Amino acid sequence: MEINCQLFGPLRETVGEKTVVVELGGETGDATVAEALGVLCERHPDLEERLFEGDELAFSSVTITRNGTHVMQEEGGETALDEGDTLRLAPPVVGGSG
Repeated sequence: MEINCQLFGPLRETVGEKTVVVELGGETGDATVAEALGVLCERHPDLEERLFEGDELAFSSVTITRNGTHVMQEEGGETALDEGDTLRLAPPVVGGSG
């Protein structure tokens, strides 16, 4: 199963490209967001400190969406993936004026 990972900001700079295809074993629905990002970190070890805090995804330092929906609105790192899903990884948006 192939998943597309789109990277933005410093994540993109770390990898050196905007889109990376991650190959996962198993059938559709067997793999999770956390597993896909673990494979991405195996290929690009410098991402690990930005994406993970220990064994957990670092949601305080990265915004992760699957097909346009924030994974925290689904099952977080345990969100199941389907063939061709797109994960977008970006620094969190902060600030604004009140």
